[in-house]
Amino acid sequence: RKVQDQMVSENTVAKYETDYNRFFKDTDFVKTDITKLEDDDVKIFIHNKIIETSLGKESTRKFFGYIRNTFLTAKKKKIITENPMEFLAAKDFYKYCVEKFVPIEKKIVSDTDMRKLQIQFKEDHETKPNYIPTYAVEFATLTGMRVGEIAALTWEDITDKYIIIRKSEKSNRQKNSFYIDSTKNKKIRLFPMTNEIKTLLRTVKKVEIQYGYFCEWVFANENGRLHSHVISYCSKTKCRQLGIDEKGIHAFRRTLNSKMRCMGVPVTVAASML
Repeated sequence: RKVQDQMVSENTVAKYETDYNRFFKDTDFVKTDITKLEDDDVKIFIHNKIIETSLGKESTRKFFGYIRNTFLTAKKKKIITENPMEFLAAKDFYKYCVEKFVPIEKKIVSDTDMRKLQIQFKEDHETKPNYIPTYAVEFATLTGMRVGEIAALTWEDITDKYIIIRKSEKSNRQKNSFYIDSTKNKKIRLFPMTNEIKTLLRTVKKVEIQYGYFCEWVFANENGRLHSHVISYCSKTKCRQLGIDEKGIHAFRRTLNSKMRCMGVPVTVAASML
């Protein structure tokens, strides 16, 4: 950790701490002299922790990786001569994992619910024209952009033919602060402009100029740039108001992807847009 913590972000360091508390803190396993541990000790510990905390495959893979890397470091530093995990693999433990199945209808927004949301957006724009988060949520339904990308969008990123998606808002959990960074995959992508998106953005600009919010950021209010959590909270609030299943911004992303696939859009094209 002394080395690893210097090569990752502060959020990753915070995740290491959370994972340590979740998987290892106060267990007999971590109190045992590493030179005394054998493969059976490791297998039993991993098995019991999977059962105890109902781990899925992804969490198990991560959990297994922490232990494996610790033993590899111990052998590299000649603290141990034999690695008890040499013949173990994460997949050996998948049969003990919990299958966390989520129905597709829980992941996307149905046509009926989307129509209700669109009606709600229109009513909100008429009754609360200066409440910018609503526009940001509607924008998410049209573009499938990640919430951090929406929060980081500037007017310079808007062209007549497409939207340039090159930045994303990130948060520092330890400092409770926000900053602008690259997108999740570090790549720039283009999303085609549509008449619906153009109309929405024209309305946003008009409102922001009228109320004195207009600045470099596309979605801003009296406090400046909207943060991701404000947009996400608004999305769930709209759903609660309508009495439909709460959906975060990522649900609109999945929905748009599903729509495109059903329309015959090749997977590579859909992936490049999203």
